[in-house]
Amino acid sequence: MLASTTLLGVPLGHNASFLQGPAFAPPRIREAIWCGSTNSTTEEGGKELNDPRVLTDVGDVPVQEIRDCGVDDDRLMKVISDSVKLVMEEVSCCLASFF
Repeated sequence: MLASTTLLGVPLGHNASFLQGPAFAPPRIREAIWCGSTNSTTEEGGKELNDPRVLTDVGDVPVQEIRDCGVDDDRLMKVISDSVKLVMEEVSCCLASFF
């Protein structure tokens, strides 16, 4: 059974106008979700986020590694878009963190 929601991190911050903070968001979001002091039960339906049928984390798009290879912004955006499409083909809902 596939998860109803998937978390795909996109650590992208190089286009931020002031600070690079958005690139650091995916691990911080995961930390907040899986922190022992948070409630892992959803408000709607009482689903448990730690149930792999509810939420699956597929990791991050390797944005910095791709940029380090000299890939231009247009190609990088295509890689990100293709990654989201791939995830969406596999699951019914995709939660992408573009923070």
